[in-house]
Amino acid sequence: MMKRWGLSLFLGAMSMSLMACGESEMKGKEPTLIYNFVDEEAPCRTGRQEFNSIDSFCMSLPNDSKNNECAFDQRSDEFLSECGSQEEWDDLYQRLNFSKNLVEEN
Repeated sequence: MMKRWGLSLFLGAMSMSLMACGESEMKGKEPTLIYNFVDEEAPCRTGRQEFNSIDSFCMSLPNDSKNNECAFDQRSDEFLSECGSQEEWDDLYQRLNFSKNLVEEN
């Protein structure tokens, strides 16, 4: 599925140890989690996103504005694979994008 979407996702060697590292230990270090989703059908790109913690990585995935409103399915799949459940995705997606949706309706 990833090849079909043209997904480029790079997890650094330290990504597996991120859960054991505290946020303060990561300050000043190179990013270890990077994604750059491409949706060939739209066409659009999320742009390169870099993170020093798994928490910030996971919080960024459902954020439409941060991701140029691109690659929804790829971002959702990545969240479900690396971060949490469908319920958690739905909750975060609504919270992060709710105010944007309200403005568009008015």
